[in-house]
Parts: sequence; C-alpha cells; structure tokens
Amino acid sequence: KPPRHKQLALSAGASHSKMLAQPGQADAEATPATTGNSVFTELHTFLGHAVEESENLRRLVQQMDEKRRGELEELRKELEKQRFDRRDAMNKIRYEFEEHVHKKVDKIFEEVEAFKITEDKDDDAQQLEIDDILADMNRMKRGLLDVQVEWQKLVSMTLTDRLPQ
Repeated sequence: KPPRHKQLALSAGASHSKMLAQPGQADAEATPATTGNSVFTELHTFLGHAVEESENLRRLVQQMDEKRRGELEELRKELEKQRFDRRDAMNKIRYEFEEHVHKKVDKIFEEVEAFKITEDKDDDAQQLEIDDILADMNRMKRGLLDVQVEWQKLVSMTLTDRLPQ
C-alpha cells in the first residue's frame, strides 16, 4: 500500500484530471459550485498532509541527528576516559618500575658499600695479623740473636775455662 501522501496525490490528481478531461461536464457526485471547492479542498488537504509529513520527517531527522550527536559525544567522552585511564595506568606502571629500579640500584650500592667495608675490615684484619706475625718474627729473631750471643758467650767461656792456665 503506498504512503498516505501518495494516495492523496493520486486521488487529487485523478479528480483534477477528470475535471480537466471533461470541461463543462459535472461529475456525478459533484456539482459545478462544489467541484472547484472540492478540488481545492482535496489539494489543500493533500498539501497540508504533505507539509505535515515533511515537518514530521524533518523533526524525525532532527531527533535522530540529535540522538546520533549525543551518542557520538558519549563515545568521545568514553574514548577520552579510556585514553586518560590508559595514560594513568602507564604512568603508574612507569613510576612503579622506576621505584623498583631505584630500590634495586640502592640495594646494589648498599651491598657494594657493605662489601667494601667488609673487604676493608678483612684487609685491616689481615694487615693486623700480618703485623702481629711480623712483630712475632722480629721478636723471634731478636730472641735467636740473644740465644746466639749467649751461646757464643757460653762457648767462649767454656773454651776459656778449659784452656791451660
């Protein structure tokens, strides 16, 4: 079934063509006085419906356009929110990673420093041990020299005592 405005156009066109095709003859239903009014009434009705339908279509298109614009704006906002969330998440991950790296670097520095201190202590302890051993060796040398000197005295005394007098 054709839309209402086409039906009206067809009926108005048919009535109008009947009048044009048969000038001077009255329609069975219409009298000469009402024929002009009925054609214009139908035409006015048709045009009124056409204007009304075009207004309805215009409003429908406008509503759909506003709805689409609203949906588009919502999508833009959602996209912007997602961008912000991603940027925020990336910043958070970056800061956490940097913090983790700094902690690891600080820990490595602390361990190296502790190692140096331990090595220095070990070096100091080893040096003290070496110094103690060196001091012991020097005491032992002095002691052996003292023993040698005393031994020489003893030998020389024993030999001098044995010598004929």
